[in-house]
Amino acid sequence: MNSTNSRNHVNFLFFVLFFLFLTLGSLLLAQSSEAKVGGVCSNCHTMHNSQNGTAVARGDAPWGGSGGSTGARSQLLVASCLGCHSSTGSSATVDFSGGKVPIVFNTGGYPDPALAGGNFYYVRLGGPDNDAKGHNIFSDDVNLNAAPGPPPAACLTNNSCHANLDKATTWNLPDPDGMTTNGRYSCEKCHFRPKHHADDHPHLQGGKVTTSAQGWYRFLSGHMNGLGYPNGVEGYEDGDWQYTSGSDDHNEYLGNQVNTIAGGFSNLGHTTTGYCTGCHYVFHNEGGVDSPFTRHPADVIIENTAEYTNAFGAGGSGKGTYDPLIPVARPVLPDTPDPKVYLGTDMVMCLSCHVAHGSQYYKMLRWDYKSSTLSEALSVCNKCHTSKN
Repeated sequence: MNSTNSRNHVNFLFFVLFFLFLTLGSLLLAQSSEAKVGGVCSNCHTMHNSQNGTAVARGDAPWGGSGGSTGARSQLLVASCLGCHSSTGSSATVDFSGGKVPIVFNTGGYPDPALAGGNFYYVRLGGPDNDAKGHNIFSDDVNLNAAPGPPPAACLTNNSCHANLDKATTWNLPDPDGMTTNGRYSCEKCHFRPKHHADDHPHLQGGKVTTSAQGWYRFLSGHMNGLGYPNGVEGYEDGDWQYTSGSDDHNEYLGNQVNTIAGGFSNLGHTTTGYCTGCHYVFHNEGGVDSPFTRHPADVIIENTAEYTNAFGAGGSGKGTYDPLIPVARPVLPDTPDPKVYLGTDMVMCLSCHVAHGSQYYKMLRWDYKSSTLSEALSVCNKCHTSKN
């Protein structure tokens, strides 16, 4: 091979390797960025909180609104949790450069559809009737000064996580990684570990979240091993927060049927019910796993016997149709949303009857339990209790 041909051969090999390097690098970058928050950094962060002589930060002001604090914020953030996840519009999602933002507080009315966790619209209006429709993250709850079904009295001091959510905690309970309860209030009393840059699943695509590195399911942790480090809630996160939903398009929740009469709630594991029980302790304690119950059970299996054989329309087959408006918990998280409810295995849980943020109804329920029309008052109960009328 002469020198000219040799040089051409080397150049060709270099070109091929360079092309492969660029292609592989592009794929890796795409995969890396895809599993994090989408869009440009300035959607959420500002370096100096100044642009053309005007402050960039908007504090608690909702999308489409104004009036929020323009002061600089920690982590160089443009807005608070509430500022990013509220809107003056009627939709439960907001489009921005690079993706969508889930909205849990619409200032103009309760959205239709609302996301899986509901909406804070009614509690923001104030008053005893509205405060009963959700967790009040804005101001003192008129009806309550601490979580109902309370924990031991020692847990209610110093505006702890169990006190009204608008109160910043004044106690200091640190985690092994340095995080602490001190100064937390509103959204961050529940969503303890927001990790918007975590490698969990692609934006607007669903996926299982089961580790601290992923931030836990919907950033929920606590009450297990201190503040929850390294323990938290496991679940399957629907890609659009159930803005669209169906029997095969929904969140998935982990359940664990155990008797907590003597053992408290620590043995409920990484379940949603275990997390709720951290504040609403008594509502699960003494519940047991066998009828007759002193309270409506949570994380208890829906039996495939008697009236329950037709639960969720199973018709005696043992398999009903999953209804995302009345979710159930599973003993094992599926990798994708399962369109069936398996009687004798799947469980009723806290979120089967309640939503997490707020609803249109009394006690954050999914339906009008106080309706004067019997069929409406029992509309969700009848999903399991098929012989009641």
